Amino acid sequence: MAKQQGATIGEASSAFAALTSSGILGTPAEMRLLAERLTAAGATVSLVRRAGSR
Repeated sequence: MAKQQGATIGEASSAFAALTSSGILGTPAEMRLLAERLTAAGATVSLVRRAGSR
């Protein structure tokens, strides 16, 4: 989500809104990778497996 990874300000804003409200879906590996990146950037991360998720 950082500029170095190609996100525009609008994309970053939308991603932040999704992450801090309803959340986003992805595979367990995708979610772990995202959690690691966000934690490295100083964010507090909580991963919750939803029923019916991949």
